[in-house]
Amino acid sequence: LPLRCVWKSSTRVFHRKPARNFINNRPTIRTTR
Repeated sequence: LPLRCVWKSSTRVFHRKPARNFINNRPTIRTTR
């Protein structure tokens, strides 16, 4: 299996969920502090 395809698929799944969590948690953490 090509590492590029595996890397792209893994990065897509990895960045998809954390991206929303980080964007939603960053402002809340700053406002709470």
